[in-house]
Formats: sequence, structure tokens, C-alpha cells
Amino acid sequence: MNPRDVVIATPTFNKGGSGNPRFHFECGTLEAACAVGYPVCVVDGSPDPHVAAVFRSPNLGEGHVFPDLHKGLGPCKRQSIYHAMEVALKNGARFIAMIEPEKTDIIRLLSQWLTPFDDGADVVVAHRSAES
Repeated sequence: MNPRDVVIATPTFNKGGSGNPRFHFECGTLEAACAVGYPVCVVDGSPDPHVAAVFRSPNLGEGHVFPDLHKGLGPCKRQSIYHAMEVALKNGARFIAMIEPEKTDIIRLLSQWLTPFDDGADVVVAHRSAES
């Protein structure tokens, strides 16, 4: 699967700014996505503007970073999907993947999870093991 077939959407909020441990996981996720070539749309509600500036840095893919317009996780997720749809339409991407920003391993597994769509699946539900 071509990484440009996917746009990642994710909301972020770091109350403690760049000192928050979650911030470092989020940076790792964006760095991993950049290394693979996935475009990422981040809606950031962090009160510290430094967080959004770091998310826009070249080593994190110069991501599409937007301020949250509506407070709360649900509205931020919807806003990130909206922006990801804009990028997908512009770039011809086929999929939008909503991820939790601190789950860095998702990037490594994403192409594997989306492969069933190439085989005609309409819905794919990721799972941790064959037993789950």
C-alpha cells in the first residue's frame, strides 16, 4: 500500500506543554508517520503554542496542524477528520485513519490493518491478537 493512500487524523491536547510525557509519545508518533510518508492532520488544543510549532517541524513531517475550534475530545476528533478529508481529496488518498496520538506502534501496523480493503473489505476492525 502506498503511504499517500492514507491520511492520519488525530487530536492532541497537552496541558503541561512540552513537559508533558504524552507530548514526547505524540512526537514519536508523528516522526514515525513522517518516516513512512503518511500525511498527518493534527488538531491541537494545547494552551502552549510551542507544542503546535514543534508538531509543524520538518523532522515531524511539517504536518497539517490546526488549532481546535471547539473544546472537547469529540469535536476535536471530528475536526481532525474534516481536515484529513480535505487533504485526502487534494492528494487522492483513499483512507483516513483516526489514531490516538500517543500510540506510536499504530504507525508500524497501519498498512497491515488497511490491506483487507484492497481485497474488497468494507470495514476493518483492528485487534491485538488472533484470540481477541
